[in-house]
Amino acid sequence: MTRLMCVVAIVLLCVLAVFHEVTWAAGELYISCEGTKSNGGGLRTYQYTLVNRGSSSVTLTLFYLGTMDLSLQNYTNWTAPAGFTATVADWNTLFNLFQTSMMSTTMMKTPHGVIPIPVSFPTVGGICWSGSMTLAPNQTATFGFDNPYYPWDMEWFAEHPDAVNSSQGFPYLPIAGPTGIFTQGWVHGPGEFPVPTEQSTFGHIKALYRADS
Repeated sequence: MTRLMCVVAIVLLCVLAVFHEVTWAAGELYISCEGTKSNGGGLRTYQYTLVNRGSSSVTLTLFYLGTMDLSLQNYTNWTAPAGFTATVADWNTLFNLFQTSMMSTTMMKTPHGVIPIPVSFPTVGGICWSGSMTLAPNQTATFGFDNPYYPWDMEWFAEHPDAVNSSQGFPYLPIAGPTGIFTQGWVHGPGEFPVPTEQSTFGHIKALYRADS
């Protein structure tokens, strides 16, 4: 029985290794996480640059990632290539509009270049840019916005239907960024609700505790 379990485990590991290798090779687009909330060197609090690492051009039609903030008024100063528009909504709405997949988060912020812990939770919704542009090899496209929420690690997806497979972020790779560092790891997106500065001091917390006692 023990020998059989060992054989099954080895087979499963081989299948997973092959799956990861094929998935890794499938996506031509890599990403850099550049937001100022991540000290990424960009202009927006959340900013992402995609680059085509493939040997031929691809047509980018969708780029989206998870978010925990569905309040559109919290998003300002949108940045995107010409012809792209942004939609912030729950996953049911985004699926009906663009046939998106649900994205996940670790519910924490992992530094650039570090592999996140192997846990993930579904996000309440997504930020989706839709449009069309051709990315030649080594050409880039930058997307971004300002948002007050604290950053968490977020899964992302970039659809380019003229390629064999689209590109996506993988949780077992280092977090992408900062500026100029491109990977296929996850990025940072709006996660935790921001605590007002005047309420984040230790003295204020102690005062609230005394008031509730």
